[in-house]
Amino acid sequence: MSLSSSSSAEVDEETWKLLLVYCTPVYPSHWLPSASELTLSRASIGRPNRSTPAITGSRKSKSLVAANGWVSDDQRAEMEAEWARKVGSVDVVETDGKFLVAAAGKGDNTLQVYRLHYRGELRLSYLRTLEGHPGGIAAMKVADGRCVSVGRDGALKVWDLEAGWDVEVDSWRDYSAREEEGLEGLTRKMADVAFDERRVVSVDRGTGSVGIWRFDL
Repeated sequence: MSLSSSSSAEVDEETWKLLLVYCTPVYPSHWLPSASELTLSRASIGRPNRSTPAITGSRKSKSLVAANGWVSDDQRAEMEAEWARKVGSVDVVETDGKFLVAAAGKGDNTLQVYRLHYRGELRLSYLRTLEGHPGGIAAMKVADGRCVSVGRDGALKVWDLEAGWDVEVDSWRDYSAREEEGLEGLTRKMADVAFDERRVVSVDRGTGSVGIWRFDL
């Protein structure tokens, strides 16, 4: 989810753009990334108390490339490529407002990266598929064109979404928890990860363990 805001002094109005990312079901039992943008406004003209924000506009991306009538070779190739990217399950979907990243589950264990386009209709364009977590993805966060993902095997990777390269930082560092439960049992329940320019912090909700990594890209 991503939120941006603007204001107008003439009518004392505040406007927000709320971006929601998720996956849309595709027949018979698959999923594709999608996005919706909501415009919320709150105005108080001559009133001391601001009114409750209201949704004043919305738009959403298309889940599948659709073509009516005659289909060109390029359109057919695009439709076939998009259909081939559908996955059986998705564990996590994250965005920073520029990129959307979907972590596929159930044996796929890849990260699908899409670019968001706002001019005209809201649109997603496929960028690349990232591979590097053979055991699955336990947690993920996206910010400022970077993605931090933690594998169920304890490996932590920092991805440059524009370029597609990654740096493996280190494995899980809570050695007491590792000895008690085993590494896979620990990371399987991991639910939260956050990062800034120097550190990554991840929390296992099942055990309360906190892992801290330092990195410098």
